[in-house]
Amino acid sequence: MNVYKADNSTVHVLGRTLYRNDERWLGYCCTGIEFEFTGKKLTAELKTDWLNDAEWKHIFQPYMAVYIDGNPEPEKRFAVEEGTGEYEILSSETEKTVRITLLKLSENAFSKVGIASLKADG
Repeated sequence: MNVYKADNSTVHVLGRTLYRNDERWLGYCCTGIEFEFTGKKLTAELKTDWLNDAEWKHIFQPYMAVYIDGNPEPEKRFAVEEGTGEYEILSSETEKTVRITLLKLSENAFSKVGIASLKADG
């Protein structure tokens, strides 16, 4: 697997983000990254400042969406769990070239999401 940082040389940045300590931080809703990918499997190591509180989880937990090739409907939507974790962005039986858009759906006031790395087989 190849490991990439979400810096300006590997991704197109969408919206106002912060790049600090080799991590791309998404605060505002609809901020994210976009890039072209060729391969079968792509994951992202994501982290959040959100602290798991069961009572407020439905309000404060951050959500992300994956869009493929400009489709207005997300390919997937997922919650980012507390701390750091690896999330599957794309998995395919055959190698393909696609344009990936990874967007934060939740509001800035509730939580932030950091993209620590992208791991790709291509």
